Amino acid sequence: MHEIDKVIDNKHKELLELMSDAIVIVDHDGKVVFVNKQTEMLFGYPREDILGGPVEVFIPYKIKKDHSKFRASYMQHPEARAMEVQKSLLGVTRQGVEVPVEIGLSPLASMQGNFTIATIRDVTKRRQIEQELRKAQQVLEKRVKERTADLQAANEKLQDEMLERKKVEEHARQQQAEITHVSRLSLLGEMSSGLAHELNQPLAAISNYSQGCIRRIQSGKGEQDSLIQAMERITSEANRASGIIARLRKFVRKEELQRTCINLNTILEEVLELVDFELRNHRVAVKKQLAKDLPEVCIDIIQIQQVLVNLIWNAIEAMGENAEDNRILTVCTALVDSDTVEIAVGDNGYGIGKEVMEKLFNQFFTTKEDGVGIGLSISRTIIVDHGGKIWAESVPGADSGAGTVFKLKLPIEKEAHAK
Repeated sequence: MHEIDKVIDNKHKELLELMSDAIVIVDHDGKVVFVNKQTEMLFGYPREDILGGPVEVFIPYKIKKDHSKFRASYMQHPEARAMEVQKSLLGVTRQGVEVPVEIGLSPLASMQGNFTIATIRDVTKRRQIEQELRKAQQVLEKRVKERTADLQAANEKLQDEMLERKKVEEHARQQQAEITHVSRLSLLGEMSSGLAHELNQPLAAISNYSQGCIRRIQSGKGEQDSLIQAMERITSEANRASGIIARLRKFVRKEELQRTCINLNTILEEVLELVDFELRNHRVAVKKQLAKDLPEVCIDIIQIQQVLVNLIWNAIEAMGENAEDNRILTVCTALVDSDTVEIAVGDNGYGIGKEVMEKLFNQFFTTKEDGVGIGLSISRTIIVDHGGKIWAESVPGADSGAGTVFKLKLPIEKEAHAK
């Protein structure tokens, strides 16, 4: 009986065999004493060729000579080391192919000696997805910059064509649609890092459950009920990723103005779902005060969503310097009178000074280093086009805790209200 057999019983070995990550256990001298099936699949070695050999068989040649020093240092002060996303970690297969990996270490002390458990995760697919998302983000940022430059040039040209009123009005309408669309793309660009993280979670879950099903089927231990449960989880995660993409595609789609009668609470809930990953990423708590039985308003849903996303995103940024447990986004709806409903989006950030407040809705005015100053200007245009009004109320000062509240009013759809 090998020493490791006295440390890990058969039941625990079976559990290690079912792991979706490669598991390698080495002794104090760096000799491999246990590997699971995933290790064989990842590195291409049958376990009988690995057991008893040096763990450096998994290490690329160019760093292999330094690994024994690292291993000796670790064994002097063994401690648990969680997996970390590091670009430099590589393993090498039997065919000499280098594979990007994440590695976690756990010491295992026993009467038979000290061992180290290495958990190795192949992150090749994740790196490919991250690279594709980075490329998409770069393309998106380039389009936003190019479009912004075009819009600034178009704005200067419009000033010279004011005498041709009819032509200018039609041209301005077309340009306004372009600006509105670019503003949505700009918002998506700002949220792209959070989107990458949000998509990685269901994709990783899908990969893990799929690999688990494959191993169970290959080992002949896959019971129908457990496989069905795993496939249901795969379907759930796939639907989750699909829902994220569908909401974003709908948000950035360029369409003609289309008015729909709808309850503002419904719109607000959809927007909060759209930016949910950013709220969680920035540790922002949400307080909702939604009025019951609100009458419907007749609006272009995508445009009003754009206004609300812009206001919420500004609120998130305004609370960036707050402690993580003191970032509160407040969203409220109310029936103001028989003709008007109101939405309020508030934060508890530093607030806005009087000088900035006076220019807040001016086109191309911004306090952000990389901003273009079209978000609030577009929001005001959209609300005015809907027959409404938008404004801000703020109490500046780090100690006030009052922050800023943006409010917008929209007219009630009379026929829907009468029903």
